[in-house]
Amino acid sequence: MITPRKRTVTVVRHEFAIDSPATQRDVQDTIVQAGQHMAAAGKDPSYDDAIIVEAHDDEIIAYWVEKVDAP
Repeated sequence: MITPRKRTVTVVRHEFAIDSPATQRDVQDTIVQAGQHMAAAGKDPSYDDAIIVEAHDDEIIAYWVEKVDAP
């Protein structure tokens, strides 16, 4: 039997939201802006899963997640 390891991970989710529905151009521009902010924070936005896009009823969110060192 294995013993699971418990851990707590603190993250900051950097979101860029636009109203839905949106044009393809608006979505692309939002993703580009998220990538620019990510790069400015010293993170590499070139990975295929660096920026995530979610669609909700009234908005589309592009975001990236940054781990925060625990105090």
